Amino acid sequence: GHARGVRFRPIADIRLLTDCGCMRDQSELAADLLELLSPWSDGEPLNDRARLRLLCHQPHNGTYAYLHRLYPGLSSNDVADIEAIVGQTVPPRMREFYELTNGARIFEQVSISGLVREFTRDPTRHAPISIDQDNRVFAALHPDWHLKGYFRIGGVSFMRQYKLICGPDDWVVVLHEETGELLRKYPTVFDCLESFVREMRQFWNEDGVFTGEWQALDQLLLGTSGSA
Repeated sequence: GHARGVRFRPIADIRLLTDCGCMRDQSELAADLLELLSPWSDGEPLNDRARLRLLCHQPHNGTYAYLHRLYPGLSSNDVADIEAIVGQTVPPRMREFYELTNGARIFEQVSISGLVREFTRDPTRHAPISIDQDNRVFAALHPDWHLKGYFRIGGVSFMRQYKLICGPDDWVVVLHEETGELLRKYPTVFDCLESFVREMRQFWNEDGVFTGEWQALDQLLLGTSGSA
């Protein structure tokens, strides 16, 4: 298949370091992620956090379909509202992510939930998946993670569905939907999305057309353990 010979990056290789071994700061983390998404931006700047950024229109998938979506960033008061919703403290890197974009959709398959104050079925009003909805049953389903300070920040959906959760130390964990097994972990949400983009981009061309096989993509990214 398309992904033959390709392997996901081991967890140990995903770290908050530059090539010189120095810690990357927030601006570098954000810039690296935006740079990876830029081939689908049609030359539009992606660092304007006040804008809705819709990347690579996908008319073959629907009038309002886009390959990637970044939303207007949140204020500190908005992030405080997220903390009230999830019952946890939003750690520094996650807070910085929300200041850049109120959630995200990457390749339409990886989603980071955001603050949704008003639900609507109007497709022209692009909004993230609601972090409120994502966390309504999280504590009940995963009390061990909740007691450690984790909350759900999104999901990964290919042929199966997986949960993304974030802890008080900014680590982002991918959980198996059915078993709750830890599949992957990343130092920050930026590292998580950067890793997924680096691995997934081989399956789409710059016109946003999927050129691979869903089964190969699913196995590449999340077939990381015997039960996954």
